[in-house]
Amino acid sequence: MKMTIIAYRRATDIDIQFEDGTIARHRSYFNFKKGSILNSNCRAESLYRIGETNTANNGLKMTIIAYRRSDDIDVQFEDGTIVEHKRYGDFKRGAVSNVPVKNLYHRVGEINTASNGMKMTIIAYRSCRDIDIQFEDGTIVEHRDYSSFKNGQISNIDYNEISSYRIGETNTANN
Repeated sequence: MKMTIIAYRRATDIDIQFEDGTIARHRSYFNFKKGSILNSNCRAESLYRIGETNTANNGLKMTIIAYRRSDDIDVQFEDGTIVEHKRYGDFKRGAVSNVPVKNLYHRVGEINTASNGMKMTIIAYRSCRDIDIQFEDGTIVEHRDYSSFKNGQISNIDYNEISSYRIGETNTANN
């Protein structure tokens, strides 16, 4: 199916649109060029994985109740607890917990220095793979990894201006 880049923020964060109108967000340009971005309307695994059960490391039975992507599933435990936005690989290993993780949000307000010398502050912490940062110049960057923040490997440069030439580029997906 033909796919077209509709937003290019950086090489690891592009949005594409398939010819049927389906939009895939936050994909990599590398996968776009390989043609390995799947159209969610063509994903059979999302249908047969709903209802799949496994036993968590804590001994409770758990069932997939929503499957959006392999890194975004919702699981219901036999005690009724529902946890959202988990990884399928963690589900298969039993590494999903029904106990809420506490003290994650203490990282909001954490300050570090980027490799360019600017101070940056965490302003939103959804998970270790999804944080928003504000630089001392007021620039906000979204959806970054906490490890990149800790290593100072986040830039405040607006790659939309630099990379806008890729918008409209087309390629054909393997499926």
